[in-house]
Amino acid sequence: MNPTEISPVTVTGIIKNSGTDTLKSVVVYWRVRGNSTVNRDTLSLSLPPQFASSFSHGINLVAIAGQFYDIEVWTSMPNGFVDGDNLNDSLKGQVFIMTGNTVQRNTIIEHFTTTLCRFCPW
Repeated sequence: MNPTEISPVTVTGIIKNSGTDTLKSVVVYWRVRGNSTVNRDTLSLSLPPQFASSFSHGINLVAIAGQFYDIEVWTSMPNGFVDGDNLNDSLKGQVFIMTGNTVQRNTIIEHFTTTLCRFCPW
């Protein structure tokens, strides 16, 4: 992949049911910060209280390899109702789209002293 190649990236995450009822559906949104486009997907699930489950959003992020993206992901309408506590339903972060090229790195640790002692431990 070269740095200008555009690739689809799946938006994934983990949803935890912090409520008292089984979570049967939830609307998940995401967008790149600074962009007005909001991507919406309704997830159908059966998640008991205090359990968590991974998800994949139905709309991919179309990204350029080798770039950083500020992304916001949030949920709404659990089981078709307005969420009574919306303080725990969003996440903002920065992601870097890998180019697929990696390099092995080796660490070298050197201990240097300026002591003029021929019997120094290092």
